[in-house]
Amino acid sequence: MSTPETEQKPFTPKQTKRPVPLKTGRGQGVEPRPKDGSVKADDAVGFLPFLQRFGIEERVKTVQRLQDQCGNASVSRMIMRKRQAKVKTNEPTAPTPIADEKGLTAKLIQDIDRGGITVAFYAYHDVKSAAEFQRQAAQFAVDHQAIGIAGGNVQIGAAMEMTQSIGTTLQTLYEKLAALMAQNSDSKESKPMTISIKTLAIFTHGTRTGLQAAAQGAWIKSTLSAWVDSVTPYLDSSPRILLYACSTAGTPAKGMPFAEAVRQQVVENLEERYGRGTDINPEVWGHTTPGHTTANTRLVEFSGGSVSSAGDDLLAITGKRLADLAVQRSGRTEPLSDKQRQKLEKQSILAMQRILKADTGRTDPTNIYVREIPQLGIDRVWENISNDASSNFSDLELTAYVQQRLILGLIKFRNRFTKELAKLSETISH
Repeated sequence: MSTPETEQKPFTPKQTKRPVPLKTGRGQGVEPRPKDGSVKADDAVGFLPFLQRFGIEERVKTVQRLQDQCGNASVSRMIMRKRQAKVKTNEPTAPTPIADEKGLTAKLIQDIDRGGITVAFYAYHDVKSAAEFQRQAAQFAVDHQAIGIAGGNVQIGAAMEMTQSIGTTLQTLYEKLAALMAQNSDSKESKPMTISIKTLAIFTHGTRTGLQAAAQGAWIKSTLSAWVDSVTPYLDSSPRILLYACSTAGTPAKGMPFAEAVRQQVVENLEERYGRGTDINPEVWGHTTPGHTTANTRLVEFSGGSVSSAGDDLLAITGKRLADLAVQRSGRTEPLSDKQRQKLEKQSILAMQRILKADTGRTDPTNIYVREIPQLGIDRVWENISNDASSNFSDLELTAYVQQRLILGLIKFRNRFTKELAKLSETISH
């Protein structure tokens, strides 16, 4: 689709009432003017070849400037057509087969050195909405280069169905990885490898008191202790457990949220395994309400050691910060009353819901960004959306494709943030 940079010529749009033919690298032509000529943030993917020398954010600004100068609504149509073609050819959708066992061994060692591997599980096929859980889990596994078993073999980028218990599957995975390491290790005195899982992602149904994550669609409720016992032998001392499931962080009528119960049980087991002198700090993320498995923004993080965690609520924390910023930007000199402050914070939380609203497509930039919030953390999410500084996601160890989609999702959220902040500030000033 692109041409070498040496062959690219500067593009200088001319002021004219008629649409200007634009060179696409495959000839040129004029598209009919669509009803809506606006350019969306992710429309800049796969645009004209000369734009590919710029970063994503610069592409968006350039596209918008072209429309302003040309009055050319065909720009949007052409971009959309090229973007769709690019997504079809570049979108990663399947696990990477093992063509080189030494290469896989090297990746395992690299992951372990970084703190552990990533594994992903999805609901049993007879479970309601199982296909959607599988789609989202499969995309997560590819994006994170998760280690799993597919077709009886260890593969990179494979999510695993919960046909049997997670503990049993992890034991099988451990045995296969240990054999792989033994066969391909360069050291003659290689020690048996202990699997260390840094991130455990589970895509399934949930409630405030349970998770549908036992074998063949069974629920984990009263059996939580036994379930945690079967999983923790493979976890790092500070793992991240992602429950992409409804309501697991919601507070039940009696007792604590399921996600916090998981965290407390995991802490006990890890302290016994690693010793109480070890830094034990697991994170368990869950949703407070029913919603889409990955696009639901009602997220809470439970973290810490043996001390009970009330949980850090994404919308509550960012909503409060948005309220503070709105007051600052409004120029108001008189302090708000308690009633006014409470009202403002409620409005700000609703505003954050609108800002972070995500589509449910597995490769949609907004969905990918919300899915990755547990990896980013609440503080970083706030920093991302509340300023215009360039963002770099290379530290997340995601594929280049996913990093690009994260930037596109962030651009959308920033645009919404600017509008919502202006509305709140204006309300306060009046």
